[in-house]
Amino acid sequence: MSNNTKENKDCQLHKFEKNKYFYGKLMTVRDFETEQSYFDEKRHLINRLLNGSGLICGFEQIQIKTAADGNLNMLFIDGGAALDCCGREIVVPPNTEEKILNSSGSSVSNLTGTPYLYLKYKACYDGYVASASNPSSCAEKCCPGKTVESFEVIASDKAPELKELECRLEFTPLKDVTVWLEDLEKDHRICPSCADKERVFLATVKDENGIYSVDSEDTAKNRIFFTQKELYQLFKCHILDINNPHAVTAVQTGALVSVDGVGNAGGDVDLVPEGSIVITPDDTNDRITIGENHSAKKDNPHQVTAIQTGALVSIDGVSNPGGNVDLIAGSNVSITPNPSTHTIEIASTGGGGEPATTVQSVGTSLIVGTSDRYSREDHVHNLGRGVVDIENLSEKLQKQLELLFMYLRERALKCTVSNFKAIGIQFNNDIAFKIAQNTKDAVNNKVYQKEEDFMEFMKELLELMMAFADNIQGRSTDESFRNFLNALEELKEALGSEDALRVAIQQDEVCFYVSELEIRG
Repeated sequence: MSNNTKENKDCQLHKFEKNKYFYGKLMTVRDFETEQSYFDEKRHLINRLLNGSGLICGFEQIQIKTAADGNLNMLFIDGGAALDCCGREIVVPPNTEEKILNSSGSSVSNLTGTPYLYLKYKACYDGYVASASNPSSCAEKCCPGKTVESFEVIASDKAPELKELECRLEFTPLKDVTVWLEDLEKDHRICPSCADKERVFLATVKDENGIYSVDSEDTAKNRIFFTQKELYQLFKCHILDINNPHAVTAVQTGALVSVDGVGNAGGDVDLVPEGSIVITPDDTNDRITIGENHSAKKDNPHQVTAIQTGALVSIDGVSNPGGNVDLIAGSNVSITPNPSTHTIEIASTGGGGEPATTVQSVGTSLIVGTSDRYSREDHVHNLGRGVVDIENLSEKLQKQLELLFMYLRERALKCTVSNFKAIGIQFNNDIAFKIAQNTKDAVNNKVYQKEEDFMEFMKELLELMMAFADNIQGRSTDESFRNFLNALEELKEALGSEDALRVAIQQDEVCFYVSELEIRG
C-alpha cells in the first residue's frame, strides 16, 4: 500500500468517525466570519439609518507632506473618528501618516485639479493561519485570522455634496411645521442607500506656488456631522427664525405704550395727515405706510416756466407760447405725426418715375452685376470660407449627420466591450473584465444617443482604463504598452476638448492598441 493510499484511507476513517459521533455541521472559519459579519452589519445599519455620516471628532490638526519618493502624504496629528454613509466607523490614531491616492488608487505628487480630500473605509485581512479548508476535507490552507479596519485618503475634483439647511423665511407656525414633518416622514419611507458615495469629506486644499495646505475656511463650511439630521435641522431653523414662530402678541410682551409721548392704553394712537403727507393703514398686513403725494403731481405745482428750464421757444423763428407749432406739408413733402410714439415723419413723394425693377447685386465672384431679384449691393453669400453651421443645412442632412455621429459613438463603445473582454482573458485581469461589463451596460442603456451622457461615461471609463494600464505595466512588452498608454493620453486630451466626435474616434484608437498588447515573454 502506498503512502498516498494510506493517507486517503486515514482521512476517510477520520471523516467516518466524525460523522459517527458528531451530529450537525462542524464550525469553520467561514462560520465565525459570518457571526462577526452579522453583528458588524447590524451596527452599520443602525449607524447609517439613525446617526448619519461625516466627521465625528478630531481632524483639526492635519498637514500635507511631501514624502521621500516625491508623492504626497497626509499627517493626522490629533487623529479623529468618522462615519461613512454605509455606517462604518473610520478611526484614525494620532500621529498617523497615510499616502494620498487618486480615484484609481495610485499615489499622487500634486493636487492640481483635485483640491478635495476624502476619507474612505478600507478593510485588510491579516493574521493568516493554517486551517481546514472545509468540514469534509483534511487539507489545510492559509486563512486570515483577523480583519484590520483601516482607511485611505482620496484626492478628487468633486466638491462635497452636503446639503445646506433649508430654513423657511416665512411661516405659519402650526401649519408649516406640520407639513414639514409630514415631508420628512415621506422621505424616510424608503431606506437611504450608500451606493458610489462611500467617502467622508476631510478637507479642501489650497495651492500656493506648489505648497499645499488645508483651506480652513472652505473646509469648515463642509465639515458637518448630522446626528438625527432632521431633529438638528428643525431645532436650528427654529432658533434662526425671526418671524415670531410662536405668534407672540404685543399685549403678551407689553409692547408699544406711546408714540412720541402720546399713549392710549388698550386702544389705538391716531396719526393725523397734514398737507402733502399721506397716512395709509393696512390692517391685513399689520402696518402703517407714511408717504407723500407731492411728487406725483403733474400740474406744475411750482409754476415753472419754459424760460426757467431753457425749453424750446421757437422753431426756425416761429413761436406760439402756450400752444403748438404747426408743420405744413408741401406739394412733394408729406408730414405724418405719430403721437403714440412721439415721432414726426417727414418724407418726399419724389417727382414721378417708377421704382427700379432691375437692381444691382453682388455675385459669388464679388463682381457687381445685374439681377431681376431685389438685393443690396453689400448682400453677399460667401460659402467658400467654410463657415456654414449645421443649423443652416437641410433638416434631412442634419439628421443624417446626427445618425453618423451617434454610430461613431456606438461603435467606439462596442469595440471597447469586445477588445477589453479579449484582453481580460489574455491577461487574466479583473479590471479589463469590469471595463467590458460597464461598457456593455452603457451600450444597453444607449448612452451613445446623447453626447452629454456619452461624455460623462467616457470620463469614468478613462479612470478605469488608466487603472488597467497601471495594473499590467511590467507584464506587457514595452512597445505595445507604450502605444496603448499614448492612446490613453490622447483620449484624455480629447475629453478636455469637450468634442464628443473626437472622443469617439480616439476611443476607437484605444480599442486598436489594447488589442495589440502582448504579454512579456
